[in-house]
Amino acid sequence: MSCTDLPTRLVRLPSLPITDIKEAPLSKKLRKFRNPALTLPQGSGVFLTTNEVRTRQIAERLLETPPVPHACHIGFSAWHNFDIMALRKPEYGIICDYNPASTFFMQETLEILRTSTSRHDFVAQITQLIEAHEKACYMDSFHPVRKTEKVFGILFSPNVIDSEDTYKGCVTVADELRVELTRQGSWLSTDENFQRIQTMAKKDNIVCLTEDICASETFQKMRSLLNDNGVQIDSLYLSNIAGCVENREAFKQTVQALTEEDTHVVIAKTPLIGSDLEQRFVEGATLKKEDTNLDPIFWPPPLPTSEQVLQRLKDLKIPPS
Repeated sequence: MSCTDLPTRLVRLPSLPITDIKEAPLSKKLRKFRNPALTLPQGSGVFLTTNEVRTRQIAERLLETPPVPHACHIGFSAWHNFDIMALRKPEYGIICDYNPASTFFMQETLEILRTSTSRHDFVAQITQLIEAHEKACYMDSFHPVRKTEKVFGILFSPNVIDSEDTYKGCVTVADELRVELTRQGSWLSTDENFQRIQTMAKKDNIVCLTEDICASETFQKMRSLLNDNGVQIDSLYLSNIAGCVENREAFKQTVQALTEEDTHVVIAKTPLIGSDLEQRFVEGATLKKEDTNLDPIFWPPPLPTSEQVLQRLKDLKIPPS
């Protein structure tokens, strides 16, 4: 099997309905901002954890000011938002991504999170789910994982190389998850952090949406809804988007819509805290590929070699075709 033999069929991903808990009124309104046109998986896969540098220093900066009551965190990408939320202790969390595969998996994350008995139990269940997704990808078919449910094949991009060697020795996303149980600053590293995020999930105070960050009008309406409900935006996580976004004007308008005077903004590897929005934007937007926190090998991740594919099939107990 070669790289070109990998399945290429794309499946439209739905938005998972909230069926296991009562939907919170504000969260129900926020979910209406999901872009129904974005259903096909984008990019090279779901980045679950983070390979950003200086996360400890960022955590220290975020802890310099006390939590804000009735506040909200808004962020893009996946689990690193939980790291920030565990530190800032907001009442609500909104996690967006242009890749519906990321949103779909984040919704699955919340379902498992609500029923997990501990952070170790959560990691065990998530690991099984990820392996089911991988099997579905390699087999190019739906793969049953629970009695009444089926899993879509979702590709994951492991953060197995970074400048701080956080995930040194990791080969798969499952390896990364085990590191998260002990990584300083991870929401999974302590029972207190885990229980804080789990409580938010049980209250349905975490909303996952699929939307392009350049859809500035959508985020302006979101800001208005939060204002109408007396919710302050305490923190905004922009991942490395500023270094690769094409429509910079629309990106800037979204950043303006989602920031207030005291909003903690984390762009790429630097927390920019203050009231000068232009300074925040410029510092993030002028990042070059080589200057970002990502190793160039992850821009985008390289395709796996045939040997890596065969080894992964062996690990998943799938006979090669």
